[in-house]
Amino acid sequence: MELKTQLHTIFMLVGPTECGKTTFANEILIPQLQFSEPDKNFHANVQYLSSDAIRQEMLGKDYDKYAQIMLEASDQTFEMLFKKLDLVTKFPINAEFVVLDTTGLTADFREKVRETAKNNNYNVEIILFDYRNRDDYYASERSKKLISNHVTRLKKEILPNIARENYKHIHRVRAKNFTTQTADYQILITNQASFLNTLLPTNETYTMIGDVHECTNELQNTLAKIRMPNRKRQNHTEPS
Repeated sequence: MELKTQLHTIFMLVGPTECGKTTFANEILIPQLQFSEPDKNFHANVQYLSSDAIRQEMLGKDYDKYAQIMLEASDQTFEMLFKKLDLVTKFPINAEFVVLDTTGLTADFREKVRETAKNNNYNVEIILFDYRNRDDYYASERSKKLISNHVTRLKKEILPNIARENYKHIHRVRAKNFTTQTADYQILITNQASFLNTLLPTNETYTMIGDVHECTNELQNTLAKIRMPNRKRQNHTEPS
């Protein structure tokens, strides 16, 4: 599976509980979204927002995901998740990527993600855990009833309608084989090279001049100053 994407994208994982979303995010998606350019002092900011992790953080303990207290903290959890989503997609943070690890089965949730993305000029892409083999969804017996309910909602409510929600891309994971065949899943950031080309090397000295508003004398004085032979600088490029 080759997943093509671009910078400034929110990935929304959509699928039943325990279908492998967290494993896919941490072992496939996030490692391949992270990149750096040390000469330009750039390191990609990949934010991972997990509803279960936020619940545990707010409760101060790593409770089991099905503990009653975890369910009772849902309202505060999603308030915090959307607050974080809004903050990390705004200037000056502008994370290169955000991964949302929730079930994503609720239409209101997906709509609110799209609204935040639109306000902050981000793409939204879906990673849809649409397994061909229904047995791939069942990770444990204790949650079999809940998983069955989620699978039914996925098949009846989401799959027939999600294409109408106008996402940048919908990437379908069709089998739960990513735990053993990680090499089969490749993430390609199509505008990574062009983005890095816009960054200036950190070992240079730069003088930035904006709109001079026809102040030619001031501009000439500024140019004269930066051309002064006794100015201490290691690198200098003459203006064109």
